[in-house]
Amino acid sequence: EGLSDLIAYAGGVNFNTYVELVQIQRAQADSVILLEYKLGEVLSGKQVVPLLDGDVVSIRAAAKPLERFTEITGAVFYPGRYELQTGMTLSNLLQKVQLTPEAFTKVYFVERSQRDGTVKLFRVNENETSEFALEIKDRIQVFNKSLFANQEVVEVAGSVRQPFVRNIAYGDKISLADALQLAGGLTPTAADSAYVIRRDLLRPGNLELFKIQPSKPGDFMLQAGDLLRVYDRSTYATISQVELTGAFRQPFKRDLSIEDSVSLDDAIQIAGGLLPTAMERAQLLRRDPLNPDKVEYIPLDLTKPGEIKLKAGDRVMAFDKRTFTLTSNVTLAGSVKTPVNTLFDPTLRLEDLFKMSGGFIRSSDISHVDVFRLGYGENGSGYTKFTIELDSNYNVIGQNASFMLFPYDQIIVRDLPMFKLDRTIQLNGQVRYPGSYELEAKQVHLTSLLKQAGGFTPLADKRHAILIRKEGISGVIGVNLKKALKRKGSDKFDPVLIAGDVVTIPQYQNTIGIRLQGTREADLILSGVKLDGKSLNTVSSFIYTNPRNAKWYIREYTGGFAKKADRNSVTVSYPDGSTRGAKKFLFFFRDYPSVKPGAIVSLTNKEEKIKNKDDKGADWDKIFTKILAVGTTIAVLITATK
Repeated sequence: EGLSDLIAYAGGVNFNTYVELVQIQRAQADSVILLEYKLGEVLSGKQVVPLLDGDVVSIRAAAKPLERFTEITGAVFYPGRYELQTGMTLSNLLQKVQLTPEAFTKVYFVERSQRDGTVKLFRVNENETSEFALEIKDRIQVFNKSLFANQEVVEVAGSVRQPFVRNIAYGDKISLADALQLAGGLTPTAADSAYVIRRDLLRPGNLELFKIQPSKPGDFMLQAGDLLRVYDRSTYATISQVELTGAFRQPFKRDLSIEDSVSLDDAIQIAGGLLPTAMERAQLLRRDPLNPDKVEYIPLDLTKPGEIKLKAGDRVMAFDKRTFTLTSNVTLAGSVKTPVNTLFDPTLRLEDLFKMSGGFIRSSDISHVDVFRLGYGENGSGYTKFTIELDSNYNVIGQNASFMLFPYDQIIVRDLPMFKLDRTIQLNGQVRYPGSYELEAKQVHLTSLLKQAGGFTPLADKRHAILIRKEGISGVIGVNLKKALKRKGSDKFDPVLIAGDVVTIPQYQNTIGIRLQGTREADLILSGVKLDGKSLNTVSSFIYTNPRNAKWYIREYTGGFAKKADRNSVTVSYPDGSTRGAKKFLFFFRDYPSVKPGAIVSLTNKEEKIKNKDDKGADWDKIFTKILAVGTTIAVLITATK
């Protein structure tokens, strides 16, 4: 097959194909060559190009943008770009795009782009269009006649059915009658009063006001710039509200003119009638709309509304009998399924109250139910507490078997002492039987739990334990297991366990750790010497040898203290979570904490002090005074020991 066959098989070329070039990439022996042909000659059959296996054919799209066009916009039926033909004139283009009836044809403007990026504007009169030759990328704007007409709006607003704003020419006019018809006529509440506000279009800021009667439009003419506003009768009416509130089914507020009135009977019907609990007596509060500070209170009998008329500003208040009823409650709470707070009634029994609550729950102590009863004495009101005992049927038994409910009684059912379904703790680590254990209904110490778990495994660290507490003051608690085993049952050393605790007995470790910061080894890291990827915060592990202090281990395993080490910052963290630090005594001497298996030694560098310009150096008088005081103290101690 040849190249032309391949192109036909691919569906042919696109409209924007670049026909001057087609490339074939062909592999030959140990190299790749690029063959180039004219695509137009291949497609026309002038040149036949055979293809080989592995050939890669590349056909490019024309990269040049559209150049030979002219563009027209504005008042034409078919705006857009058109191909610029040889000798094409503005008249030819206008015939193609077809002008709209609103097109302004007396003059056209043509924008022509220059090579320096500027735009040149040409004015073309109507009789010159057939002679004006168009060039590449010319832009023609056809204007609308309205652009050259002096126009302004006429507006009809207010109490008309369809208010409008319309454009009219400066010289045109519209009759008042026609304008009202265009606005759909007057609304039913329109007043026979309107005003026309007329602006002087040639002298902005000058206004004229005309009062007219819409019912008698006469021959009054509106012109450009006029505003006709028709007013509503409510604009001229003094309106207030009449209100029915309280024990009505549908209390309401309604606007009412001061000249109008509504009967009390009609108002009650509008409010949906009275509630069944409404009192017969009501109160009418009458406020004078013209003098709001003047108020009159009039008693009403709602069962005999008679000829009473309500006026604007009136407010009728119907009272509810429930508002004036004295009620009291009784309460049941505590260890019941649902707390109850209900109205007291002499027929209400304690059994009824418990049934309303759903009854007891598993933790209820029916032998201990507290009753708080309201009383009044010399010191005022207060509650007195006494206890009753119940059976499973909610009957009071024992010495208070004659118990009766009183208003405002509060009954509290207590929980069984130390009742808790979930009193579980978790014991992990080096014990014979690790896992979950349930606490007895008493204080359980750690050593008692270890005994239940069968004691330690041979790998256990019998000196330390870790306790994680989730309730109360939560967190990790270190336990000195050695002291706890010596003082079993001691609250100070043998902790009391609570539900949710997690106890871990760690495995014995014969190693210790030293954090490198502040040691000589850290100085080597800072100087650029690489020590197996270690950093200042690396904790290096070493074999525990004997019970020495932290200073000895720092010197033996990390080369000693760094030059800038803060020796007072030395701390030792033990497996039980406790920490000890270095202490000073006699001003110059330090007591370093001892190191035990599993401990981690840490220290920091001294903070660099910024020297003050006013610093005059050391105060040697103070230094010698301190040295003398220390020497005197040591001498006294030596003398005292002889």
